[in-house]
Amino acid sequence: MLFLQLLIESFKFSIRSLIVNRLRTVLSLLGITIGIFAIITVFSVLDSLENNIKNTISSIGSDVIYIQKWPWEMGGNYPWWKYLNRPVPSFKEYKMVKNRSKKASIISFVVSTSKTIKYQNNSADNVAVIAGSYEFDKVRKFELFTGRYFSLFEYNSGKNLIIIGSDLAKNLFENRSPLGKIIRMGNLKYTIIGVLKKKEQA
Repeated sequence: MLFLQLLIESFKFSIRSLIVNRLRTVLSLLGITIGIFAIITVFSVLDSLENNIKNTISSIGSDVIYIQKWPWEMGGNYPWWKYLNRPVPSFKEYKMVKNRSKKASIISFVVSTSKTIKYQNNSADNVAVIAGSYEFDKVRKFELFTGRYFSLFEYNSGKNLIIIGSDLAKNLFENRSPLGKIIRMGNLKYTIIGVLKKKEQA
């Protein structure tokens, strides 16, 4: 009986304290709420980063070996001087490796740069441009939203054909179909034969 009476008195005291110190109560609840939301936000960001990393690795392929001048990771203590004098892999070396390799199922040559791409009065600056040998689609996984990939005949004959990304297609053509349109990079013209499917954001 005494225990029950003490419990009731303690409860009444707590209620009176909450009523008297309303501001402190509100601030305490607000602090707890903000803390919970902050934790949820951090975990959401971490999950998003993890998904993006997994998607990137998935698109590259876990069984792919890259031979290039510069390493993939660059940090604050990055010893760039160790790699400065390394030669850039050449197309001749690609053909040599392709002819001599007995274990690799697919070998592809890839170069990348950034260019300004124009269509009539519209243009896009600093667009990432990737040029690859015919086997590139077997090494790097991607999906086409519309159009097609290059044929072997087109590759061997060196035709100026191009597949563009969904963002570039929207910037240059808005809601019009880019297939068959001719864009310009520097002094060269390229006919669009495909548009990549837009990657879903995690």
